[in-house]
Amino acid sequence: MDPPISLPSGDLRRKAPEMKKIAELLVCFLHPIAVILVWLNLIVRPELSGTAKIVWGVLALVPVVPFVYVLTGGELWEKSSKPA
Repeated sequence: MDPPISLPSGDLRRKAPEMKKIAELLVCFLHPIAVILVWLNLIVRPELSGTAKIVWGVLALVPVVPFVYVLTGGELWEKSSKPA
């Protein structure tokens, strides 16, 4: 069995922005699909009133996670390298 390949830390730092951009693009494409799936689910939910369905349908349009990401300056999951 071959030993695991380890990358120097410099290589990881160069690839991190690329992976971050790919993740951001993935979120941009997945959110509209998720909204459509929520709407389809709301159509077939007999226990919800019409008003509740409308409220949930509108709230599904608001992309909460991207807003939180932007409001935290993009450091939501990253450790700060600055000393406190």
